[in-house]
Amino acid sequence: MFGKKTKEARENLNTKNRNSYEKYKEDASGLIKEFDEQKRRYDSIISTINAERIRMRDELKKLYDFLHDIGKNFDKKLTPFNFVHEEVAPSSKLLTIDPLPEPETVEEHYFTDPILKTVNNNINNKNINDSYESNILQRELEYQEDLNKRENEIAVIKDACEIADLYKINICLLADAIRDSIIPELELINAFLYADAIRERIVDGVKVDGSVEPFDILEYKDTPQDIHFQFVRNTFDFYEICTHIYTEKILTNIINDMEITDDERLEFEKCINESKTAMNNVLEKKVS
Repeated sequence: MFGKKTKEARENLNTKNRNSYEKYKEDASGLIKEFDEQKRRYDSIISTINAERIRMRDELKKLYDFLHDIGKNFDKKLTPFNFVHEEVAPSSKLLTIDPLPEPETVEEHYFTDPILKTVNNNINNKNINDSYESNILQRELEYQEDLNKRENEIAVIKDACEIADLYKINICLLADAIRDSIIPELELINAFLYADAIRERIVDGVKVDGSVEPFDILEYKDTPQDIHFQFVRNTFDFYEICTHIYTEKILTNIINDMEITDDERLEFEKCINESKTAMNNVLEKKVS
């Protein structure tokens, strides 16, 4: 049916097509492995974040109790919050190594169907070879498009890992600040309020007993002890920001659609910066 040169030409085309497909499968397999590695890294960070958030929840509960007692008549009202977990990364949308089917050979493409076989036998062999080579080029474009999608998923999960790392560091900073600085300062302020209430009773000649109630922190606004008021006020703002962090699945919402937009990144950075600013505003009013 075929001349020697025609047969050799078609064998070369079949080899080219097969090699192109094997290269695609190899590249796709490598990208799938890389995606899985990055996903495991991200999920590990999320596990650490959720553990730190649980630890910080206990610290925030103590913070809530202090603020509820010290600032009960404050102009801002406190609310406890419902803790939520961040979720692991979604799986790749491209689940198989070779979603594109095995390519057909020239013979399978043009000479399998009985009707087409008769027609194609009468077609110039060069035209068939040229047409088949065009098909190879088209498939190579499809291979590259598929690989580009996989590379984009990897880029997204890598970005998500960087964002999650920043988030983890921020949570640890906030938790440390609450435990090591803010709660001890509130304990000092609470002791000061009781001591000042006792001092006032002694000055007024009133018997000091177990019924002593501390003064409201609002009474120290614009007084020589105003720094205590400022500390409590800033702690209220800090607590409010923390409740936002812990009642929103910030990372989950960002990565859930496997796309990180500029707006999402900016919103995340804004959230981190606000929490750091609120924390620093609190700490700069410490007196201990």
